[in-house]
Amino acid sequence: MAVIHPVILADVTYQRVVSVLSAVALIFMSAVFVQTMMPSFTAQQSHDACVKYNVLQSHFTQELLPDTPAPYASHLIIVAGHAIWKGQPGIRAGEDVSEWNLKEFQVGQQATFIKHIEMGVNLGLADLSALVVFSGGQTDRSAGPLSEAQSYWNLAMARSIIPEANKEFPVRMLTEEFARDSYENLLFSICRFYEFTGLYPQKITVISHKFKSHRFDNLHRVALRYPKSSFKFLGINPPGEEPSESERINAVEPFQQDPYACSHPTLMEKKMARNPFRRRAPYIDSCPQLYGLFTYCTLNDTFYEGPLPWDMKTPDADDMT
Repeated sequence: MAVIHPVILADVTYQRVVSVLSAVALIFMSAVFVQTMMPSFTAQQSHDACVKYNVLQSHFTQELLPDTPAPYASHLIIVAGHAIWKGQPGIRAGEDVSEWNLKEFQVGQQATFIKHIEMGVNLGLADLSALVVFSGGQTDRSAGPLSEAQSYWNLAMARSIIPEANKEFPVRMLTEEFARDSYENLLFSICRFYEFTGLYPQKITVISHKFKSHRFDNLHRVALRYPKSSFKFLGINPPGEEPSESERINAVEPFQQDPYACSHPTLMEKKMARNPFRRRAPYIDSCPQLYGLFTYCTLNDTFYEGPLPWDMKTPDADDMT
């Protein structure tokens, strides 16, 4: 066996130590140089830099996308999902409770879900500038990776509520498959509209339970600073007594304290429970103009004040309330 002389071993060890120390010193000096030479970014500059990067990135991405089939679209109709239809095609599709994955308190509400779908489709048929977006994620583990949105789209097709003369209409029915609450129903559907058309909607109509009107119109819309004159809520309640107290405790008050649904324990628990398949929404990349909204979180119920695509629609601040 060969024997290494102690002097040689010590010399090799010394050289390695010197090399490591030199590398550390170089990294430290580089960091100091960058910190000295580069100006510190303000929050607004960081936001602007991210937006510019994402806009550039989106230009490259768009090269892989076909032209939108709805370049004229300006009206977003959102049908907010509440449950998942498992499927049973036919003229009475969706009417039997066994066709749905429902929570206990939702049993008997399936007829209301169908009315929401039919209202959205009928409004879309009557307005050539409209896109109908069914919004709702893969919220139920027992239903598998089928989203509320896709099941609503499937049910709209299964019930044959679209006249034969409008057979091209389904191209104007989209799905938004990541929303886990009503705030995301609104924000994510706006982004889905932008993904499909390259423009943000000039008008929004939301269809959901009537008792959620205050939540959508006076909390979510205001948090997004979307103009009141261009926003409409249409509600159809499920049968039974309106859950006003539950709505106040579990939704209205938490959203009042946490407008962007990013910190309140009640809202966070709901989002966790409604995302069993660990989905991650892509909109922070596909909607670069809304980067600020997606990254804004407040603990004192203040609103995001950065630039938004629809700011030009609101010369009068009174239009927001």
